[in-house]
Amino acid sequence: MAINEGGLLENQVGERLIVAITDVQKKEFQGKVQLHTSDISTIDINPACQQFHKLQKWFTTKKQKSLIEELLMIKMFENTQKINLEDVIQNRQSLKEGALYYFIGTVDMIENKSKPWYDACQNCTRSVIQTNDGVECRSCSDAQIVQRYRLTLNIIEGTATATVTLFEDAATVYIGCSVNDYIQSTAEDEKSSKYFRDLETKSNKQYKFLIQLDERAQTQDNHLIVVAEAIERIQPKQKKETKQAVPYEKKRTKKNLKTNNAPTDKSIKIDSQKKRNDDNMTIATIVKRIKKEKN
Repeated sequence: MAINEGGLLENQVGERLIVAITDVQKKEFQGKVQLHTSDISTIDINPACQQFHKLQKWFTTKKQKSLIEELLMIKMFENTQKINLEDVIQNRQSLKEGALYYFIGTVDMIENKSKPWYDACQNCTRSVIQTNDGVECRSCSDAQIVQRYRLTLNIIEGTATATVTLFEDAATVYIGCSVNDYIQSTAEDEKSSKYFRDLETKSNKQYKFLIQLDERAQTQDNHLIVVAEAIERIQPKQKKETKQAVPYEKKRTKKNLKTNNAPTDKSIKIDSQKKRNDDNMTIATIVKRIKKEKN
């Protein structure tokens, strides 16, 4: 099985296959799930059944496809060592060759925003060349071409800088759509494309960049040139709302209401004197009227 079906899967590693497996054993090793086959296990690649077509339709749905790729990339960062961009530049030779690391950087600029794709060989994904007869792949001589993402970002982290290239899967997560959808949306006017406009808003945003220190990772003049295997957007921390202090106001209880409204001895004397004066004035007025009527 490892030779036959395994060889078929290896030859189609770049394609999005649906694999049906039966009669396998599930085991765990170091916290990770593993599937073990036996003599009675079967593997069917892209099975010809109704369930396969439904699953394929669901998988190729644009939003689901982008979401799945994003989730898979987030998973890739697990158990990967974080490193500063400056440390990669300064200590490139001392770091383990072929090892995976990730660093956090800010997108300063997109170099090829107007055309973040290239004409690729359908068979080996290498860039094709123009000839008198059309196009040709120097690697496998295949004449079939497809468009694939190749997005180039300028990244900064402190005083360190890097040129990071995102290919198909990583660029799909960054841009938010497939390369064909991006090309179609910018065919008439790129500024009318939602995806093109969204690229403007992605500058000055922080991302995690998963890189492999292989022959593609080069340092030149204190600058790193590298390919990112995966990316993950770092969500900005939300600022906590601070409650404004409310001015203290003493509660008006029955007790202090009574105290505040209670008359003092001085006010009682003044009120009594005023009442007597008013009464005397009233009596005097009545007496004057009676005398006037008699006269």
